[in-house]
Amino acid sequence: MNQHRWLTQACLAIVTGVCLIGFAGCSTSASTDSESSQLSQNAVVSKDTPERRSAIEAAETRAKQFAACLTESGIETNIYDDNDVYIVSGRQYAPKTAVVVRMLDSAGTPMSWSDDAVAEQVANSLYSDSNMTPIGEDGRVWVFFRDSTQLMGTPYAGKQAAYQACERKNPEFEQADLDAIGVTEYPEEAWQASLEYARDCRAKGFSWVKDPVRGEGDKPGEGPGIQIPNGISDEELRRWLKECPTADLPPWSAEMLYADRGNNYSEILRQYELEHQ
Repeated sequence: MNQHRWLTQACLAIVTGVCLIGFAGCSTSASTDSESSQLSQNAVVSKDTPERRSAIEAAETRAKQFAACLTESGIETNIYDDNDVYIVSGRQYAPKTAVVVRMLDSAGTPMSWSDDAVAEQVANSLYSDSNMTPIGEDGRVWVFFRDSTQLMGTPYAGKQAAYQACERKNPEFEQADLDAIGVTEYPEEAWQASLEYARDCRAKGFSWVKDPVRGEGDKPGEGPGIQIPNGISDEELRRWLKECPTADLPPWSAEMLYADRGNNYSEILRQYELEHQ
């Protein structure tokens, strides 16, 4: 999967009272909804089939063809991961179907920055209708356009006709929907580990540890992680961490999702992580 950061025009990361923590490498995230892409409505239960792999390969080929057309028109391009993650040949894989173009400043000069805040400021002022700005490891800044209409009013306005021509030449290309959270599929081992973990915890008296919820992978609470409900006392949370350790779980199964309001969960979990590094 490409190593990069996605900046959004509104904010780099917004967590509205929902925390997702994984002790394999603590991170914070938010969950919302929606699936995208022409692969269409894939359930979280993996469909790791030759047809699935062929569909992904075809989608990536169309993205490469569209990017090549833009390049021939003098537009510097790159291709990034979609935000859907599928199981392909037993491993998680994000199709590379998001075609992006090099960010230009007001003078038409390609931009490279290591300062996220500066990149976001320029993106806000020059690319107000484009809400995704990836920054590569080399510092080059890219802009994601959903379609040619978003080029109006940007330094790419003069290239809008060329962009439209590439859209016409590649009618089967469908730009990735990065406004959606996307589907995430997990390896079967993660589901089985989560089921066994939940049953073991309940056997030890922690009745609030529920089985993982399978679904479309695009709704809060779906996935092999651990849901911590409100109302768990500090003492019980610490006892659960002691009696039901997550160190041996796959990283997806060890993630903990909870509402970070009216409780001390974050503080207790951070303390536990520091003590067990």
